[in-house]
Amino acid sequence: MPPRPISATDAINPALETTKDLMFRPFQFGRCWRVGVLGIFTGGAAGFGGGCNIPSGGGDWEKIMRGTKDQQLMQFQGHGPFPDLIQVLHSLDPKTIALMITVLVVGILAIAAVHVYMGSILRFSLMDAVTNRRFGLREGWQRWQSPGQRYFFFQLALMVISLVCFGGMALLAGLMIAGASGGGAKPSPAGIILSLLVMLPVFLVFVIVFALFQLFAKDFAVPMMALEDLRVTDALRRVKDMLAREKGATALYVMMKIILDIASGIVVSIMEVFLFGAALIPVGILAVAAGIAVPALFKNPAMLAVVITAVITLIFALVFVAQVIASPVTIFFQAYVLHYMAPRYPPLWKLMHPAPPLPEMPGISPLNSPPMPPPLV
Repeated sequence: MPPRPISATDAINPALETTKDLMFRPFQFGRCWRVGVLGIFTGGAAGFGGGCNIPSGGGDWEKIMRGTKDQQLMQFQGHGPFPDLIQVLHSLDPKTIALMITVLVVGILAIAAVHVYMGSILRFSLMDAVTNRRFGLREGWQRWQSPGQRYFFFQLALMVISLVCFGGMALLAGLMIAGASGGGAKPSPAGIILSLLVMLPVFLVFVIVFALFQLFAKDFAVPMMALEDLRVTDALRRVKDMLAREKGATALYVMMKIILDIASGIVVSIMEVFLFGAALIPVGILAVAAGIAVPALFKNPAMLAVVITAVITLIFALVFVAQVIASPVTIFFQAYVLHYMAPRYPPLWKLMHPAPPLPEMPGISPLNSPPMPPPLV
């Protein structure tokens, strides 16, 4: 029988021990790169944050942004590193631009769907790696097709629901702004402030509830689906009953997950900065030097396509290397979830703590075992 449920803080030490056993006792590079692949598709390691900076300030950039298209094109001549690209974009007709945007959006959605599908199946493979030490990607992919597909359609449904809800909130905010503006052409500041005061709390509540629902489904419903071949809805009902019995422990678990995510995200992000900087800065310097030495080099469409392909390939390679380095983090988070859940879910406890085999009596085997006594009548 499983012992009393442990707290979210007590699950840290056994998760660390499991991580050490799987990743460092002994160290096996084959496991690291396989766990790195699992981490890419399941989001096992925190980090990989990013952002973009929009240039601002004075000089030619402000003049370009204020001018007409012809003026912008003239001012870009000789001022920017990619004047030919600006000319190409300026010459495109609206239909071509719309087609490019459509292809881009459809492509991004298709890539996202493939990523979610693979992540849904490999989520079970990651659990299998921690509980049964089975790290084979091909075997795991074949073994967990059925529950992984059910989990994939569940995630698609969540994505559709979230998009509908976000769209509804955006529409409601727009109606509120229009109503507060009195039908004027320009929205009034009062309407914008009023809509923010009303919709921002609603938006935050929805985001928090949605994130918690995803967290509990990923952490607790997946093991139930794997061990008992349950449907997602049946597993979620059990998760609801399990969490309802321990509201305080559940709140502490969520807080600990946030703290651990932030801590690991900082560490992994620092590692990524050094890794990407060490790789991309020399490449950028070489590209600038090549552009200066041979000005016509990047005007060749074929050469430009080769350079873009090489940069994308390098970025994917760096992401993979970063995930391989962060593979212990991926194992830790999965082990942390399982150690917390095991005392609360007997099938998982039996899987992680199998009964020791019975000792063999010396000199006794199935062939020379003593005869059984006659039955009592």
